[in-house]
Amino acid sequence: MKSMTNKTIKWTNKLYTFDNIIIFNKEVLKKFINKFWKENIETIDRTEDYHIILIAKIRRDNGQIASIGNLLRLNLNDKNYLLDHLLFIIDLKIGGYKDVPINGIIFSFGIRSGLAPIKGIDTDVKYQYYQHFKFPITMDPLKYGKLISKFDNKYIIQLINQNLAIIDIEDKFNKIQLFKEGELKYEWIDRYIDESSFIRDIGQKTFTFVNEELKLLTIKKSSKFIKKSKLAKKPNNNFITMDLETRLIDNIHTPYLISIYDGFIEKSFFIDDFTNTEFMIIAAMKYISIRKYKNSQIYLHNLAKFDNIFFI
Repeated sequence: MKSMTNKTIKWTNKLYTFDNIIIFNKEVLKKFINKFWKENIETIDRTEDYHIILIAKIRRDNGQIASIGNLLRLNLNDKNYLLDHLLFIIDLKIGGYKDVPINGIIFSFGIRSGLAPIKGIDTDVKYQYYQHFKFPITMDPLKYGKLISKFDNKYIIQLINQNLAIIDIEDKFNKIQLFKEGELKYEWIDRYIDESSFIRDIGQKTFTFVNEELKLLTIKKSSKFIKKSKLAKKPNNNFITMDLETRLIDNIHTPYLISIYDGFIEKSFFIDDFTNTEFMIIAAMKYISIRKYKNSQIYLHNLAKFDNIFFI
């Protein structure tokens, strides 16, 4: 193969057709990845550094073309990574790719000079910072770090910070355990939504990621049921409403008005009628502290976090 530059990319669609319509599954994928790699990649000259840009597709029996995952950059020895990655994709998408009648597999690829990033050290992956730990924002176990071993759908991954992740792949969700120095630190579940979105459940918190960005955080909190109150034998219909107004003077809230209404009489206390705000507040409190209003229910607007400060 002649030396090539990034400006002279050879882009090829390699189609493997079948005599009969078959059902797409893992065994079919393995067979044709091996065939494609042997015929097209193992023949590349190894005296110079090259890498492959590739996207795998299936052709359904109705003629529709569906991509399996996104575009990948692979080195000439990344066949096993390609196989594991695509198997992960079809495991994740139950009904999306698996058990689909197809009549062909397409590998769209090109060759470029130079090496692709080493798999397992994905510098493009984003991280979620959670209690002094970094969790990769992805459902692809091969983007977590370096693959140590794989048994069926269980991946053991060494993260960049030397922590260890054990990832179990099930129907549309992953179970993850994170270990530090042999000690289990965190467990969580990632649930697939679509190509760009997934939900991560850690303890009482649920994180929704879209395009590797956090879009929603919900927290489950326990709460007590409201107890049923005892009905008063004799209802009290004596109500008073009360409100305090302030204005900013030198950037400080200063009371200037208190208004009171007992259902019949309106009464207001203005700062202009008093020496200072303290005397205005005292006068208002004395007004409602009379025998007439004994056992009355008083409602003060925004008392707990604002008005109460001035009354105290």
